[in-house]
Amino acid sequence: AAIGEMLSSCEGLAGFKPGVGEGFHDELFALRFLLSHKLRPDKAGAAMRATIEWRRRHNVDALREFVLGHRQEDFPLHDHCHRYFWTPIYIPRGADSEWPPFMLINSPILHPSALMKRITIDDYVVYSMHMSEWMAAHCDRITRKTRHLTKAVRVVALGGLRLRHASMAFARAASAAAKDHVDCYPQNLGHLFICNAPRAMKIIWDTAVGPLLPERVVEKTCMINPAHSDRDLDILTDHIPIECIPECIYDPRRRMTA
Repeated sequence: AAIGEMLSSCEGLAGFKPGVGEGFHDELFALRFLLSHKLRPDKAGAAMRATIEWRRRHNVDALREFVLGHRQEDFPLHDHCHRYFWTPIYIPRGADSEWPPFMLINSPILHPSALMKRITIDDYVVYSMHMSEWMAAHCDRITRKTRHLTKAVRVVALGGLRLRHASMAFARAASAAAKDHVDCYPQNLGHLFICNAPRAMKIIWDTAVGPLLPERVVEKTCMINPAHSDRDLDILTDHIPIECIPECIYDPRRRMTA
């Protein structure tokens, strides 16, 4: 009933595309917002309508066609982002796989300050839109194929992270992207695994950072150490096949210790 009411509230809204299937605003589209807003139809409906309007305003349906027909290497600003801030999205075992897409954020090799010397905040927002739409589109395709609600996974490698990797300019760009469109992609807000963080960082997260973040962010975030713990590796392999886990997260040649 809640989903029907949410969809009915969109009738007459510019950009609303009633129907069933990929590219339409159907029950699956509404369900993602309802679940991401803790089954609160009022907030979920408002977020869904805002998303439909945002997609119309930025012609995101055309963007979807572009990203589905191209490689990530063809996205705008790829040259700069690949060189200084490459966060690739993988589909384990290929396009026909039923595994969720995952984004790899290998923090020690990223150079956000160098990136922001070459692009603007608005540039980064556009690049983020392309990556977000690509990931969301594949989540939806897998969901419709398997009838299992699929959400993307993010994996952050922190081993070897240093202060030089911090950048206030990039933090502002990431914040602008989040404000612009992160809430428009509930299918991209699956698990976030922070891997191999120094012990001190975990203490800071548990005592100072975590309590300040929204509950839904904390619920989706898991700090694990698959490089040294079989138990943590098992947690990660529930979401990513072990052969697809990058060596910056877990090196299979290294003996595991629980």
